[in-house]
Amino acid sequence: MASLEQLLSVCKRHVLKNRTKATVREPYVPYIPAQWNKVLVLAEAQNHAQGSYLADLRRMSPRSRLLRLYKSKQMVGVHPWDNGTLKLAVEAALKREASRTAVSNAVPWSLVKGSKNQTPSPEHLRKSVAFWLDLLPVLQPELILVAGAKAEEVVRKVLKSIKIQPKLIPTPLPSPRVLNAVSRTFDEDDLMSRFPEVRKVIAKRRGWLEIEGHRRNKILFACLVVSRASRRGKNLVGL
Repeated sequence: MASLEQLLSVCKRHVLKNRTKATVREPYVPYIPAQWNKVLVLAEAQNHAQGSYLADLRRMSPRSRLLRLYKSKQMVGVHPWDNGTLKLAVEAALKREASRTAVSNAVPWSLVKGSKNQTPSPEHLRKSVAFWLDLLPVLQPELILVAGAKAEEVVRKVLKSIKIQPKLIPTPLPSPRVLNAVSRTFDEDDLMSRFPEVRKVIAKRRGWLEIEGHRRNKILFACLVVSRASRRGKNLVGL
């Protein structure tokens, strides 16, 4: 597996120039656990419009910003991962331990306008493709789960141009804005009876459903990912 210093070297090559707008210029090293299972989960981009996270980042050294996903043992800094949504989906759909799964964002920069988070710009998407073209051959994951259309767009463009070809599982964006309208319409017990993989993980990881609420959204998202992985006919067990 690539060393942390190797990953840092790649990230340093992609620090943005001053002319490119971003909350901070540095990208960041994906969070890679010590016993990595070779699965990489990529959400879209960090939201820097809420809380004190951005202020904390700007007080850090450049190296610390590059290593921002390692600064806390409790939280990585990828919101749908930290709140349990993506963890539940990984364990239900991929049959892998979340604690051994790598995580980051497909776009390693963020934009804020006023007090609101902004979607990644076309320039950020282009630079993200260049970033992952450099980083993925070093990481060499065997499976990538991407959450959201922007993340999928970046990764698909990268995979067209590199030799390694990890299995790819695209999923919807796991945000309340996307899931709320649908999740309130289903019966929880009925859905889990149809997706025993999700019910089994919830029995072990019930605490994930309690983080920040949105219980039904998390269950629905996990079921969607189970269905997506199954439909693609991938042999995901034992990679």
